[in-house]
Amino acid sequence: MQNYFVYSIITSLSLLLVSCGGGGGNSSSSNSSSSAAPSANPYVTVNTNITQVQYPISYTTVAASSPAINPCSISENTVSYPLSWNGTQSLPTITGAPLASSVVTAIMIKDILPSGSLPKGCANPLNLSEFTKTVARLKLLNVNAVQIGQWHWAQINSDGSYKITGDTNGSLSDADLAQYVSILRSAGIKVILSNQIQGFVDNSGVTLIPTPAGNAANWGRWLSAFQSFMLERATKFQSLSIDYWEMGCNVCVYRDNGDGSSAASQKFLTHIWRL
Repeated sequence: MQNYFVYSIITSLSLLLVSCGGGGGNSSSSNSSSSAAPSANPYVTVNTNITQVQYPISYTTVAASSPAINPCSISENTVSYPLSWNGTQSLPTITGAPLASSVVTAIMIKDILPSGSLPKGCANPLNLSEFTKTVARLKLLNVNAVQIGQWHWAQINSDGSYKITGDTNGSLSDADLAQYVSILRSAGIKVILSNQIQGFVDNSGVTLIPTPAGNAANWGRWLSAFQSFMLERATKFQSLSIDYWEMGCNVCVYRDNGDGSSAASQKFLTHIWRL
């Protein structure tokens, strides 16, 4: 039977909240020292132990009291969120669960945060124990593959050509990525890498500058820089034994097709095939 990938796009923050009940925003637990304040907005409190979760009742039962808020705590047993986040429609009915073993499931960890990135004033863990908890949760959900993306940026050289910077500017460093891949590998989960080059920065590598106009000349400069970037990344990703890697760059300033015209789309497609 043909295998299918089932993708869920969620933010890394929500993933960590679900896996360990912590992070920013509204985390709660009976162990928290923070005091709960009355609220007119109903909350739902869900256990982070998947074996204790019943769908859909666990996501629709209103908590007896407002949650305690402690953004520094990342070891809670529950996670709370406003009931309104469920939207106005009923949660969908699930039939045929669990998925058949022939269905390959994957999840994308979007905007993943590096180690040591809790809110200012919080004591940051010096290891990746929380990511290990997240991976353990994914394993319980029978996830077969995890997609991760590094952020990179583009710069304009003095001669007008472009280059893709090695600086991930607050996203995953190569060192963090290597550790994440190792943890996923140890759990028997495959790794998918996607590309994300979402803007241009000045020579400081921090300040955003306007993206050059989309035209044939600038697309040519972009594709030349992208090729050099891909060749450099290929060596790194091969050393990490990445299972799958996006050859294009859908999350890029010019995406995979320039302005979407036939000529631009063919130009980008031809270049990607050369890779």
